[in-house]
Amino acid sequence: MSTHLPPKEAPALKQADFKYHQWFDWDRIAADLGFPVVIKPAGGWEAIGVNIAHNLDELIHYYNFDPEFLSPEVGKKVVDSCKIINRALGYAINSVEFFIDEAGNAQAIDFNNPVPDGRRHALGPVFYEDYQQAAVELITDVVVTHVTHPPSTQAPGSF
Repeated sequence: MSTHLPPKEAPALKQADFKYHQWFDWDRIAADLGFPVVIKPAGGWEAIGVNIAHNLDELIHYYNFDPEFLSPEVGKKVVDSCKIINRALGYAINSVEFFIDEAGNAQAIDFNNPVPDGRRHALGPVFYEDYQQAAVELITDVVVTHVTHPPSTQAPGSF
């Protein structure tokens, strides 16, 4: 396994330096690793955007992967599928992971996460705001329901 870092004489690096790969010797990396090679994008998280590059152009393209990759149509399919899965499992909140093939077909591959990771870096900027709003609405609904309609067998002051 090879690891390639920017040269020692590179200045202090900023995130943009990695995104635009100006300090990497891509020809040497390609020569050392050979192809195909599995590449995770510079700005990626989790397994989002992991690809297999078969040549140098693909390697650089996949390294610069844009996490805002879903078309509105595929995004709607993913959201609709999540709603169906969560309804079937009885979850009020859940994290569902999808594999999306080159034709845009979305397949749920992990859907049993009733306590999902809601941190911004895990969800990415695309889904974080929606997640945060849904969590606040869910918590508000639970509190209001318990305050306005407390179960008769419930001890005072408890949920």
